[in-house]
Amino acid sequence: MSVAGAVGCSGGPLPAEAVEDMRLFLATMLPDAVGEAVEQIAADVRRQAGDIVRPVPPGSAHITHAFFGDVSDRQLDELRAAVTDVARRAVPVDVTFGPPEVLAGGRTPRLVLVPVLDGRQALFDLQVNLVLAVRRVASFERLPLPKAPHVTVARFRRGAGQREAERVARVLARVSPAGLGMRVDRLQLVESLLMPDGPRYTALDEVDLSA
Repeated sequence: MSVAGAVGCSGGPLPAEAVEDMRLFLATMLPDAVGEAVEQIAADVRRQAGDIVRPVPPGSAHITHAFFGDVSDRQLDELRAAVTDVARRAVPVDVTFGPPEVLAGGRTPRLVLVPVLDGRQALFDLQVNLVLAVRRVASFERLPLPKAPHVTVARFRRGAGQREAERVARVLARVSPAGLGMRVDRLQLVESLLMPDGPRYTALDEVDLSA
């Protein structure tokens, strides 16, 4: 995997050698046009429904393939090798996105997301293969299988309930963009640094899907 630069925050590329206990996930960052459309959805929700959601940081929207949590320097090389092995045997996946929607846990709204429609099964299969490969790395044997592929647009603030979810859903019905799509042709290993105003992401490594 090659070393990439910062995503959605300031700073330059990080060296391949990593510090211990980084909070990492595997993702594909969105191209500019799709990312800007996602940011516009979040802005429309904030403007029309009020300050009940927290948009993802500008320039950081992505499709998550696997969340690793805390990763030590010792584990990092093994993660890189597992991901690179799968990527070199995988082909790019063309996807299109559906209308934005609210994801809830029970009666509590959690996310505003844009689901993957066309290409969903092929992308999900790739994600499963990545998780199964990483499970062979010590301490990741129980890494959960991926959820349905999507892009997180915004997160609901604590205390939001069904009334707020319905308000946001009404806004989403009016702001759905048409024809959003992209090619998933690379993977990024991303560090997530939790800050008071939301997470900050830095892409540490990148590998192409090159079968």
